[in-house]
Amino acid sequence: MKDPWNPTHEEIIEWAYDKDSLCEQDWDLAITDMENADVLLSLASDSSCPSQSFFLNCIYLLVGDAIRSKKSVNEIIELLNRAEKINEPHIRKWIERSKVLIEKPETFNYELWCDGGFAYRIDNQARD
Repeated sequence: MKDPWNPTHEEIIEWAYDKDSLCEQDWDLAITDMENADVLLSLASDSSCPSQSFFLNCIYLLVGDAIRSKKSVNEIIELLNRAEKINEPHIRKWIERSKVLIEKPETFNYELWCDGGFAYRIDNQARD
């Protein structure tokens, strides 16, 4: 990767499928933006991706940050509409939770949306 803090879509995808890949702390923050949204969604949707949970975290972070900052909400709604075609349980749950959060932004919880709560909970209840 030429610049890990500004990777291309191809570099993100290559990293995602490398079972031995490691990322620097806060790399999720560096790549989680609307420019990468479709790539992040694609990787979060792929159960064969070794880093699927990482990318699931990224799409939750994308939504949580948009609601928290009150920016890009319309772009998030468009992303959710594109995601409706994906028949993957974790993505369906992300869509459902995201729509509720957009309707009720007062329910925002930093730990769940921006700190991996929904993507990484050890008991997996958040992912079911």
